[in-house]
Amino acid sequence: MNKKEQIPLVVHKAIEPYLDKRDGLFKRVSSEKDLIRFKGSAIDSNFFFYIKSHRNQNNQNQIQLEYQPFAAESVSPRLTWVKSDQKSIDAHFQIWFKLLSDFKNTKTVFDDPIEKGFQEDYYSYFEIIEEEKDKPLEPSSILPLYEHFEELKLKLNEYKTEENASALEDIKEEITQLNDSLTVSGRQEIANRICSVWAKLTKLGVKYIKEFVEVSRKYVMKEAAKRAFQLGQKGLEYLEDLDKF
Repeated sequence: MNKKEQIPLVVHKAIEPYLDKRDGLFKRVSSEKDLIRFKGSAIDSNFFFYIKSHRNQNNQNQIQLEYQPFAAESVSPRLTWVKSDQKSIDAHFQIWFKLLSDFKNTKTVFDDPIEKGFQEDYYSYFEIIEEEKDKPLEPSSILPLYEHFEELKLKLNEYKTEENASALEDIKEEITQLNDSLTVSGRQEIANRICSVWAKLTKLGVKYIKEFVEVSRKYVMKEAAKRAFQLGQKGLEYLEDLDKF
């Protein structure tokens, strides 16, 4: 079944301008129920934009949309029928896109500046150019990365205590989401997910840096980076330092 041809062309044209400037804000997810589903890119995001169906009502073609949030004053979903033209669809998608951008760029009490700082530092070791950010990984690099992070996830069980159980479960879930993304996401998103895992582990303490982060960084940069990611200057210097020992 060709899902693309089941969707009116005006829908594709309305969404097209946002595909090149999604800025890691959203991704498309599969759906048997709706025509197109977009979801906020955060692992635990509740934000979505669904293009659900189309109909002809009173000789007017219409598209049914459901999205959350629909206003700065609410995080509730909105379900509506709109005229099936590019301008009407774009107006709603633009509202949703701007709200996602504002949420991302607004500092809140729930943000962790320490963890974010670690993540940004780890990401600075990569250099993913604009033309490469949405490209998938080479198939030959997917399985090694998957197996590496599955081993890391299993090893975390050996360090589980009553005090760190919740934090470790969060990290294990993040690794699961990372591995699920390896075949459906672009290189930038995957690199960000990897760095997020490293950042969360780093925050747990020096023991986790030694036992998990450094082992994982050596693998990803020395082996997988040859096929999966380009390295920035810091990454290249990191590899040079590894070769000295």
